[in-house]
Amino acid sequence: MRWSHVRRVLLSAGLVSGLLATAGSAQAALTQVPVKNNPFVNEVYGAASDTWLVFTRNSSAHPRDYALYSQLLTGGAVVRVNPERTRGYPGSIDGTSLIYQQVNRGQSDIRMYDLGTQTRSLPPAGINTSAWEYEVSMTPDWILFVRSGGGSDRVMLYDRAAQTFEQIGSVPWNHARTAAIYDAQVNGQFAAWTRCTSRFSCQVKTRDLTSQLTTTVPTKVGKVDYAASVGSDGTVFYARSGRACGAAVRLRSYTLAGADSLLVEFKNGVDVQSTNTYSGTTADEVYYSKYTCKAFHADLYKVSSPLPN
Repeated sequence: MRWSHVRRVLLSAGLVSGLLATAGSAQAALTQVPVKNNPFVNEVYGAASDTWLVFTRNSSAHPRDYALYSQLLTGGAVVRVNPERTRGYPGSIDGTSLIYQQVNRGQSDIRMYDLGTQTRSLPPAGINTSAWEYEVSMTPDWILFVRSGGGSDRVMLYDRAAQTFEQIGSVPWNHARTAAIYDAQVNGQFAAWTRCTSRFSCQVKTRDLTSQLTTTVPTKVGKVDYAASVGSDGTVFYARSGRACGAAVRLRSYTLAGADSLLVEFKNGVDVQSTNTYSGTTADEVYYSKYTCKAFHADLYKVSSPLPN
């Protein structure tokens, strides 16, 4: 599994870790497509639209400098998004507007960026506070992010039209500092996130923002579910594994109807650090960080999960 405390450690230190639904389980072998796989750097936390790709990577000269970059899907120039001496993590894209996390001197906040004009800006008032804001994504209607501080992690939903905030999920911290929220994404009228109450107790949550109903993806006994993202039709994509890094890691999907499907079966020693889903017209494009445990190396891959006819 990706250890439950990994994301918080990465961001602060700059380093790069039940039963199946009764409706039944289908299986599919999807082709893993490398998106960014430079052997000399770590490339992690990717997101995309139908036009743009954004991703976080370090450099061989500055291995602790994890910066966010943008590039057209068709190729071309790779442009740094966040300022020098800060760290950047996606995020999602709405048109040419990117929302992302920026870490500067021990403080994590949310920023906006126009991919066309390469101009940075602030998000709506009230999103950034003295707490740690991270795991952000947006649609034309919503901005979803996690706020960490004051003894808990809270999943926050901002209504862009009404300019109001709502807390839709949370977890209190524990003494071991292994309780946290990770991997939050909003897509269409659905949101998903990973909720960990301890190091080896993580579940994937999904919420219909219209009905305001939150459900939990059923967890298999002895397994850990994490790295959640969601398609615009409410299908959740996530990783399931044992307790060690690279222990029987599987990329799976879970539909609103309760169908839990195997998408990718990874070799032992290979793990998933994150997923992010872009919903196209014919398929959900699931971008994920593929992590080799012994080599401490991450690459960005994707699979295409066809939408139902």
